[in-house]
Amino acid sequence: MAIGSEQRRRERKPRVEELFASQQVEAALDLLHLMDMAWHDCYGPRELEVPPAVLDDVLLLADGDLAVLINGS
Repeated sequence: MAIGSEQRRRERKPRVEELFASQQVEAALDLLHLMDMAWHDCYGPRELEVPPAVLDDVLLLADGDLAVLINGS
């Protein structure tokens, strides 16, 4: 069953709060929402969100740094 973007955001928030500074949490969640929309544009309509394994990798590589999450370096 597909879940909405707001529910996905609520589910991700505790994890993002653990990884990013408090002032960066909302921006990180906004960026993950944009990533979901881009994923859906590329792989939709069946793929509504980034797969969990891809999200895990993205967050691991960002290492709690919003700038790295944004530009991927």
